[in-house]
Amino acid sequence: MQEEMKQAIDDFKKIVPVCSDYGIRIACENHEYEPSQKNLRVVNAVNSQFAGTYVDVGNSMMIWEEPVSAVKTMASKAVSSHINKK
Repeated sequence: MQEEMKQAIDDFKKIVPVCSDYGIRIACENHEYEPSQKNLRVVNAVNSQFAGTYVDVGNSMMIWEEPVSAVKTMASKAVSSHINKK
């Protein structure tokens, strides 16, 4: 997992200049195997206004992370979200 997170940072740093050229933002989504804090670490390490978080509440619950806490952790860097409404 540690190597995958390092690779994610490297990959984001490679693509962020292209995003900047086109004025688009790219997001790092939390998945079923890493908590929101690790997702945020990737985005913070990239350190660009063009990189942010994609908040998926369902994914946080898959690893037993409290969803409100996950949203609060990633909200300041959120680019997009996946929140289902019934």
